[in-house]
Amino acid sequence: MRPFIADATLGFSYGLIEMLDSEGRPTGVNGGVSNEAMRRFDRTDDDLQSLLLHNSIPGPGVLVRKDLFEQVGGYSEEVYYSDWELWIKLLAHGGVPAFVDGGPLVGCRPGAYGDEHDLPRRVELFRSLDENAVAIGGRLREPRIRALVRLQLALQQTQMGSEEEAGQTLVAAFGADPSLSSDPDYVFWWLGPLQRRYLSGAGNEAEVDWLRNLPNVGRAIAAGAEAGHFGCWAVQTATPQLSPRAAETLRWAVTANEIEIAPMRARPRVLVACLVAAAKQPHVIRERWFVKSVLCAAGLWSLLGRARRLRAA
Repeated sequence: MRPFIADATLGFSYGLIEMLDSEGRPTGVNGGVSNEAMRRFDRTDDDLQSLLLHNSIPGPGVLVRKDLFEQVGGYSEEVYYSDWELWIKLLAHGGVPAFVDGGPLVGCRPGAYGDEHDLPRRVELFRSLDENAVAIGGRLREPRIRALVRLQLALQQTQMGSEEEAGQTLVAAFGADPSLSSDPDYVFWWLGPLQRRYLSGAGNEAEVDWLRNLPNVGRAIAAGAEAGHFGCWAVQTATPQLSPRAAETLRWAVTANEIEIAPMRARPRVLVACLVAAAKQPHVIRERWFVKSVLCAAGLWSLLGRARRLRAA
C-alpha cells in the first residue's frame, strides 16, 4: 500500500497502467512515462511543450483536483482525445503534475489503435486546440505555445495526406509567433526528431539520397522536399517566413542530422561536397551545423561523442 501524501500545490497525479488483452488478462506491458523522464527525452524544462509532443499520461491512472478540473471545463465532447486535451488544459492553467512511482495503478483493455484511427484523432485534437486557444486561455494564449500547436497540426496533416493544408498551417505557426523567424534552434528542436518521416504517399521510395545535391545545400533541401522527406519539406515550406540566416542554419541542421543517421555509404562523397561548399561560401565555416556535417561525413562525430562520454564517466 503506497503512503498517502497530501500536497496542495499539485494539480493532478498519475502513474503507470498495465495493458490487458481482449479477455482482460495482464500482458506485462505498461503504459505511461513520468513527466520528468519526458522532459529529459524532449530536452525541455516545460511539461506543457513536452505533452504537446507526446501523450505520455495514461488516462485511467489520473487523479485531478476537483477545483482545477472544473476551472478548465472538464472533458470536451468535441474531440476523441479528450483525455489528452484535458491534460494539456490542466498544464496550461498551472496544474502541477505528480508522477506516482512504482508498479501499475490499474489495468486497461485495448482500444482501437493504428494510424487509420490515430492520425484523424490527432488532427482533430490539434485543430481544436488551435481554434479554441483563446477560449481555453492560460498558457495556450502564449505565442510560442500557439505556434507549437500549429507545428504539431501541420505534422499530422502531412501524415494524413493534406500537404497543401499542412503548408498553410506551418506558415500560420510563424504568424502565431513571429519570433520563430529568427529562432532556428527552436524550430529544429521540434523538427529534428521528426525529420526522417515522409509525406503521406511518398513511402520508402522517398529515401532518396538528396544529399547528392550538395554542395548547394538549398538545392539539396529542395530535392529532399520534392521526394517527400518531411524535414526538407518543412524547411522548404518555412523558408519564406525565416530570416536568411535562420533559413541557412536550418538547412545545415537538417543536413547534419541526415548525415549522422543516414547509412555510411554516402559519407566520403558528402564530405567532399561539404568542403566544396566551404570553399565557395567560407562564411559557413562559422555555422556549427555545417561543422557537424563535416565531422559526421568524416566519421569523427561518433568518435567525439564516445570521447565526451568517457571523460564524463
